[in-house]
Amino acid sequence: MRNYGSLGARIVGGLGVPDQVLSDDVNELMSELFSHGKKCSCDSVTCTSSKQRKEEPELKHPSSGCPLAKNPNLINGILNDQSLSEENRAKEAFKMQIQQSPFAGFTGSACPAPCQDSCTHSADDEGNSEAVKIKRIELLLHRIAVKKGWYEELQVFQPEIANDNRREKIMIVGSGPSALEAAYHLAKKGVAVEIFEKDDKIGGLLRYGIPDHKLQKETIRFLCRKVRRNGR
Repeated sequence: MRNYGSLGARIVGGLGVPDQVLSDDVNELMSELFSHGKKCSCDSVTCTSSKQRKEEPELKHPSSGCPLAKNPNLINGILNDQSLSEENRAKEAFKMQIQQSPFAGFTGSACPAPCQDSCTHSADDEGNSEAVKIKRIELLLHRIAVKKGWYEELQVFQPEIANDNRREKIMIVGSGPSALEAAYHLAKKGVAVEIFEKDDKIGGLLRYGIPDHKLQKETIRFLCRKVRRNGR
């Protein structure tokens, strides 16, 4: 079993191929981002399908359909804030995204997106409506942030407490998506995290269980490199 150190030291990443479908032009990425974001026009507090609202009309805390309890409405609301420039809207939306989860590159690529089933725009009983492409928005935010250098500027994976000053310690066995998410949030709260992985490369299911056409190895390498560099 290989010890990847505090929040993922000595991570070995694989060479990937460029993300498919997405443009390399940041202006085109921004244009597509806002074309999807402006479709979010409901006034619901969270993304809740008409089926859920119809069956549970008195529900005070509707579910967004996301197992991570993310609320895409908050992100899409920022994208539609006309008081900000497009770049600032995208940046603020990215900030909101990383508050909910820093791994939009993963969820935007490989998540089955149950949130889209909960979108009010998929609520048409005749099937005439189309859900807001929440998953695509997440991936676009990730790609724009990579291009703009926002991961570095916002110090997304920087622990709030230096490693040497942490009192609590925890070991995580495995380096799949749940392990990385747990390590991130624990480290942010000042816990010294050590990840142990039996394989030569970190990523678990992300690397070995999902094919390249769904999740590019370059995305895994980029995010794991950020975890490693800021975990020391």
